[in-house]
Amino acid sequence: MRKVQIYVNNKRVDLFNDEKIVVKSSVQDIADIAKVFTDFSQSFTLPASDNNNEIFGFYYNNDNDSFDANTRVDARIEIDFNKFRKGKLQLEGTTIKNNQIESYKVTFYGDVVTLKDVIGEAKLRDLDYSSISQNYSGSDVEDSITDPTFRDIRFPLISSDRIWTYNNGSGIDLPAQAVNYQELFPAVSDAKIMEIIEDSFNVTFEGNFLTDQRFKKSYTWWKNSNNPNFTSEPIDITFNPLSTSCTTDIPNAVGTNVVNVEYVNLNTFPTPPNFGSWIFNSFNHTVTIAIFNTSTSSNFFVDVYKNGTLINTISGSNSIVQNVVVQNNFSGLDDEYTFQFRSNGAMSFDFNVEYTFQGQYLESPLALQTLTENCSYTTTGLVTTGTLNLTTTAPDMKVTDWLAGTLKQFNLTCYPLDENLTYQIEPLEDWYAAGDIIDITKYVNTDTIQVDRLKLYNEINFEYVKSKAFLNDAFEGINARQYGNLKQVFNNDGGKYEVKLPFETLLFTNFDTINGNLQVSYCLEETTVPVKPYIPKPVKLYLQDSKVCEFYFNDGTSNNPVSSYMPFGQEIQYNNAEYSINFGEEVSSLSNNVVTNGLYQTYYQSYIVNLFNTKSRKVSLECMLPLEILTKLTLDDAIIVRDKKYRINDMTSDLTSGIVKMVLVSDFVDERTLQPTPPPIPDVGGTIYVPVKNKNGGYTDFQAPIETPFITSSIPLPSTGVTGEQIWTITAPANTTGQDRTQTIIYSSYYADGSLAWTRTLVVTQEAYSDKLLTESDGSILQENFDNILL
Repeated sequence: MRKVQIYVNNKRVDLFNDEKIVVKSSVQDIADIAKVFTDFSQSFTLPASDNNNEIFGFYYNNDNDSFDANTRVDARIEIDFNKFRKGKLQLEGTTIKNNQIESYKVTFYGDVVTLKDVIGEAKLRDLDYSSISQNYSGSDVEDSITDPTFRDIRFPLISSDRIWTYNNGSGIDLPAQAVNYQELFPAVSDAKIMEIIEDSFNVTFEGNFLTDQRFKKSYTWWKNSNNPNFTSEPIDITFNPLSTSCTTDIPNAVGTNVVNVEYVNLNTFPTPPNFGSWIFNSFNHTVTIAIFNTSTSSNFFVDVYKNGTLINTISGSNSIVQNVVVQNNFSGLDDEYTFQFRSNGAMSFDFNVEYTFQGQYLESPLALQTLTENCSYTTTGLVTTGTLNLTTTAPDMKVTDWLAGTLKQFNLTCYPLDENLTYQIEPLEDWYAAGDIIDITKYVNTDTIQVDRLKLYNEINFEYVKSKAFLNDAFEGINARQYGNLKQVFNNDGGKYEVKLPFETLLFTNFDTINGNLQVSYCLEETTVPVKPYIPKPVKLYLQDSKVCEFYFNDGTSNNPVSSYMPFGQEIQYNNAEYSINFGEEVSSLSNNVVTNGLYQTYYQSYIVNLFNTKSRKVSLECMLPLEILTKLTLDDAIIVRDKKYRINDMTSDLTSGIVKMVLVSDFVDERTLQPTPPPIPDVGGTIYVPVKNKNGGYTDFQAPIETPFITSSIPLPSTGVTGEQIWTITAPANTTGQDRTQTIIYSSYYADGSLAWTRTLVVTQEAYSDKLLTESDGSILQENFDNILL
């Protein structure tokens, strides 16, 4: 019998000798294709030993409060002192029999569940965006539209104000109808949002995909109102109570930059002269804010925070005097109030904050009197800048919903690494490809092995939230389906399944311009006048490469001609091919090409096709795995049973007996050993990107190119002992040789012990450069002036 050890905050707890501890693990269940979290949990009981009583702070006795059962604590499970799982443990309760504490009931949670707990109910507006703060002005918005270098914040050409037109005598190709910077909402890079989540919750995300161009060029449109009304980044309203007067009877009412509203015990409060008795229910606390001497008449806002939580916002222009707190005096009252200020554009201002404690008492002889104690503080010369405030414009969405939706969008899996609160994020097939191949045939209990058909679906729908935009609505009217969605129908018995993202996608339109590169979209419900804007669910967009264009842009001062810009839409160029954030095939509004590399084909198809293979089976079995296999086995490993390969759908491990129950699914996917050949690099040159990952301390060796080198590689060729994971970039210059050329590179991955994991061959081809326009049937070349040159 194996011995299990459980540690809570690095202290080993005592276990019952006969307690059965079972852990179930899964990553992507065939019954829930969209599930991507490797979470697990298990409840069990612990004896009320002296050691456990100390660890749990004698929780059964509420006179003790040294252990907070409302908070999960660090924990880990070991088997015979070998690491098995780490995560969090929560105390659920205790059992008392015959007036004696008998046991504690606890639940062990895996690390990804912990990630959800860490983020909690926070919304996108609660994150700190100061790391990407930028000025908000017409010139700043114009730069974000035209600058070809990478930017975290850009302003897509999406109108929520009017119908832009072109080349009709009243379009944006004319200065009088220029796109105004105040018509546009920003978009924030998804990669930067992930970094901000890391910083906000002290977690770390790792993985090649986070630097993949197909993720780095994905943006979330930052819109939460019908019309733009951007304010500056908030500044703290600061004041120093030591510099001004305050009634000494309530000396702690105001601290540095904070107003303390606390219960005042009138039984011990100093009494005024000729005091008779207090009228207890009459006393209250009031906090008043005054803003004055503003440098402009623009709108400003004061955000009121109670114990760190925003509870109210007051607004004004020029000046304002308003009570922001009016609170009765009661036993237990203990609140802190702080204040922040923001404005429409840069502003300087003065302010006054006043705290008042007031009530009534009876004087002797009988007369009704009022007691007033107050503190007043004035500060001058506070200044806000014209910095864009992303907090007030953030979409109304929980951080966990945005994160889960983004993982689902690209079919990413998220699982914990050994470091505390560090998580690996990568596409599901990349995760499987990095797994080991483990033969467990000799450990399987052959008495009973259940082989069943996979109970799958006859229809899978991949969907965005239905958009109200009139272009999307028109598309649905013509095509009888929503733009960007995909329905996959299978010849199976079964029901329907939905992979539904919490985002919208907007259809763009390409104006009939000389160069055909100017595309825009609309967040408008209909084309009637006046137009009707709406607040969408967060919209996902792809940023494309710089294009030549012609339109006018108003920066608040002048109407400027724009000759190139960074288009937003649904597609990007990656590895010399077009990729889309639509689920299925759609015609690109920019290139007018059918883009086949949608989300389904790129990230879901391999997994789905494997499931729906007529040879696929679900196999349920029991095995007794050696400890060295059980403690190292991960859900991305391929399992071999009698020469057949399977993926782990789920496994349930009895840690005390060593019996492991597995549900396996046939694996016919070849990506574990093959690197897909990228499309040819064009003759003018280009770059391809190849993810490289090593597992469990392994490394990769790269050979020199077989042919005469013409490429530049981010990894020197040859190289040995390359560790970690990275995006390997291979760049080719313009090909002026007149012939297609090829570069063949062989690279091999090894485990930490030096044994070979796999060998792959990457074939890079480049087309020949040609200045020929067209070749006629007689072999002549057609020139730009349509004259022929006979060869």
